[in-house]
Amino acid sequence: GSNYFLGMEDVGKNIALSSLENIKLLNNNARVECETRSLSTLDQQWFRQFNVVLLSDQSSDEEALRINDICRSKNIGFFWSGTFALEGWYICDLGTDFTYTSDPDKAVKKEEKKEKTMNFPSLKDILETRWNLLQTGKSRRAPSLATKTYIQSRILAEYKSIKNDMTLSSCDLEALIEYAQKRLQENGLDPSFLDDKMQALCQGTHACLIMISSVVGGFLAQEVQKAVSHVGEPHFNVFEFTGNDQIGICFKAGVKE
Repeated sequence: GSNYFLGMEDVGKNIALSSLENIKLLNNNARVECETRSLSTLDQQWFRQFNVVLLSDQSSDEEALRINDICRSKNIGFFWSGTFALEGWYICDLGTDFTYTSDPDKAVKKEEKKEKTMNFPSLKDILETRWNLLQTGKSRRAPSLATKTYIQSRILAEYKSIKNDMTLSSCDLEALIEYAQKRLQENGLDPSFLDDKMQALCQGTHACLIMISSVVGGFLAQEVQKAVSHVGEPHFNVFEFTGNDQIGICFKAGVKE
């Protein structure tokens, strides 16, 4: 979404600083500030000023896990989101005992308007869930299938962490395929599960397409609003969108039966 706020004159500059003034124009009643310090230098006290914290896929697993722990300890809503190629995803953790009421704009029965409670798994529990248990849904007409978008995002994050580099190129394709097949097998899936995705995954990992960012950002904004207002049933707890099929799916992860 940053392309809405940046121009060629901003190339090489800090994205947050360069976007700040144009973002402010969207709503004169909203206070918009820019923090340029590394997240690793910010302590618990800094995060306590927020109702919701949202991270991008520029954050490593280690960083996201640390901030998620802070958010859960302070009852702060937590989201982690990213895009690659024609796909996008986000993880939601609104903590334990999150309460909400049904959306008043929707026709619901009187008993459904009562306050309800949801308990969200931690990010640690989500990331430790075996991939073969991540199902996109069950119905009589269609079999339940393991999710591909989220699994791709995990393979990318893990591979980049091992490589200690956020950038990939076509030179990484062979090593990435080998790593993906290894991790798929370790997680109870056939090593060929992502064979149709690997070429695009390696070539499109740096792409941040406005179309994908807009769709994922739209759903994400809706969920942030629910987290703040406590009105409307929130997504539980992982969402993915694929531009090829133009389908968005929400599924559960990290739930201990």
